[in-house]
Amino acid sequence: MDRYRGADAATQYIQQVLDVQGGDGRTIALLYIGLDQFKRINQSFGHNIGDQLLYSIGRRLHRLVTLHAHAVRIGGDTFVYLFAYQTVDDIHEVIEQLHAQLRLPFRMGEQDIYIGASIGVSRFPEHADNAEQLVKAAEMAMADIKEQIGSRVQMYDEKLNEKLERRFQIHAELARAVQQWPFTLYYQPIIELEDKRPVGMECLIRWFHPVLGAIPPSEFIPLAEETGLIAPIGMWVLEEACAQNKQWQDAGLPPIVMSVNLSSRQFYDPSFLGALIGILRRTGLAPQWLELEITEGVMMDIHAALPILRELGALGIQLAIDDFGTGYSSLKYLKELPVNKLKIDRSFIQHIETDAVHAAIVQALLAMSAQLGLHVVTEGVERPEELEVLQQLGCKFAQGYLFSRPVPAEAAFELLQGVPISP
Repeated sequence: MDRYRGADAATQYIQQVLDVQGGDGRTIALLYIGLDQFKRINQSFGHNIGDQLLYSIGRRLHRLVTLHAHAVRIGGDTFVYLFAYQTVDDIHEVIEQLHAQLRLPFRMGEQDIYIGASIGVSRFPEHADNAEQLVKAAEMAMADIKEQIGSRVQMYDEKLNEKLERRFQIHAELARAVQQWPFTLYYQPIIELEDKRPVGMECLIRWFHPVLGAIPPSEFIPLAEETGLIAPIGMWVLEEACAQNKQWQDAGLPPIVMSVNLSSRQFYDPSFLGALIGILRRTGLAPQWLELEITEGVMMDIHAALPILRELGALGIQLAIDDFGTGYSSLKYLKELPVNKLKIDRSFIQHIETDAVHAAIVQALLAMSAQLGLHVVTEGVERPEELEVLQQLGCKFAQGYLFSRPVPAEAAFELLQGVPISP
């Protein structure tokens, strides 16, 4: 592993490689490797473990180094892997080798740590003719990954320049938005499959900008996370959702559970619990009608997460693990978690009628959850064929476009008036 202090020194080294190998007529790929949730690992396990992890990652990258390949730590939790290639297939082969190295657990003392990586790819001389621009192109590609779901590799494209400009624009508007609160909440029902009636609602934030139009959460939520604005936005969502649920109850509707997604920044904020209690007091909503959805990534440090989960559970608030099956949490801890519900990710539901592996996974999760006394909701159900298989497997609750898209509060009120929702 070639080690350099600071991005400038690393860029100079990369330029030397380009001068030598590019001068020989070679085409060169640059992989800009950003580690996922490394800051969270540092916070949970300490900087010593973080430093050891970076050293171990560097050693694994070094295993891939060949005569015409170089691995450089360019700063913080970012690495660059530079190599000569002949075809695009060669690039994908190296990326697969890299993922194979990183997906194995890192043993730190008595703790196994799993870490993912987002990889931006640029090519010399196609995308840039010098090191600085080549690194910048790959960095832009990696930044683009943060706005996508399920993508871990992105090749640079000139259209990313336009996307980056929009990103800066949204960033500026977001800072103003938290002063004016131009957001609104939409609601998507969670359906009890036996009688097709809603038993809950998941609230989803929407932002309709007067100039930029509808800005999807996939664009502004990652920016809010990066800037810390997710904390005030998240508290606004919680208060609005609780107030709306209490309003429905006061209008005479049968009580339902309101589900609200919780970010890791909110979850670990020392002031969160007190603020949440204040919201419940102000809105008058009983705690049992609020459900907080957390991802497996939030529980990367199970020992830090457990006390918080137990405090929330003690208040009577319901807890759900969102996108279950897509993270790295260990099943051995599941029985210790005071959660009420698992939400199976859409990726396991797609084409379940023809994918025997996904059907087997869902069946196993349903059986395990039944033994643990947990409810299961299958997310993203969009086609009748999927619903048929899920019912055959014994699924009792589902959510997705097949029943209803997210709708404004007025339309959600109509859905809650007791009429079965026909898929």
